[in-house]
Amino acid sequence: MADKDGWWSNTGRAVPDAAVPDTVPSGAIGIAAAGGQATKVAAIGVVLDAAKGSTVQTFTLTMKEAEGTGAQQNSGGASIIACPITDFFSGDQNGKLSDAPAADCEKAKSEGKRNDDGTWTFDLAAIANEWLDPFGTIAANGLRFNPGDGTFQVSLTGKEDAVFDVALSPPQEDNDPFDSSTTTVPGGFTGSTSSGSGSDLTVTPPPAVAVPTTTTAKATGSGSTTPTGDAAAPATPAVSRAGETGGNLPGGVPLLVLLVLAGGALVALALGPLGRRRPASSRRAGGVSRALEARATANTGAAE
Repeated sequence: MADKDGWWSNTGRAVPDAAVPDTVPSGAIGIAAAGGQATKVAAIGVVLDAAKGSTVQTFTLTMKEAEGTGAQQNSGGASIIACPITDFFSGDQNGKLSDAPAADCEKAKSEGKRNDDGTWTFDLAAIANEWLDPFGTIAANGLRFNPGDGTFQVSLTGKEDAVFDVALSPPQEDNDPFDSSTTTVPGGFTGSTSSGSGSDLTVTPPPAVAVPTTTTAKATGSGSTTPTGDAAAPATPAVSRAGETGGNLPGGVPLLVLLVLAGGALVALALGPLGRRRPASSRRAGGVSRALEARATANTGAAE
């Protein structure tokens, strides 16, 4: 909504108010030019309650011409340009032109269209985009109305009859930190507001997004699992039996150990008293042994 208004002229405040004749009705705001030079400028403050990054679908302002003798002069050929105000300002009535709020018509502007019923409509989408730009430098302080070329005067009724028609989509939060694009969801503010109603330009929050649920997987045996929800739960890891030596051995190993021990016992028994070498005198010599022994005795005697 518009929360304040004002207008400033090249004769404003130069002399006491009573000595400055003017045809701008009381409570109205005036925009005028003479030979292409601005003699009156006007402004309204704008209260915009919307998140930075919102997308502008529609943003227009309609204002009414004031009634009164001399209020409108050559308004049919008038040209009014709206520009975003770049700083805070206070409303005033016929203030000094040098005290008018500064505006940036290079960033964005909108030329008003005069309708047959005497109203003026401004398409403010480009200006609103500057206001809602997350990296922008212009806050929604308001609008300054500058006169275009020509000689004319237009008196508007000001903030009380200012009507905004706005449709915005709020920014959607992006869960992907590597996605630099900005997306939007349907919704936001749609409709018209009048400053006289006292309603702000408010953007409604985006609709809630359903979050998928996940249920725990049910075991089916042999260490496998079967998902029972939207996502499968990870399989439960097998319990390690490290450190339990007996538990890690195959079933046949103990029997094999027993067989090895029994075989060792039999070998030890065989090499015991029964397996010792008998003395030579108790051994019976065979034929070959006796022949070799006789030859060895003969050789010994010959040598002597």
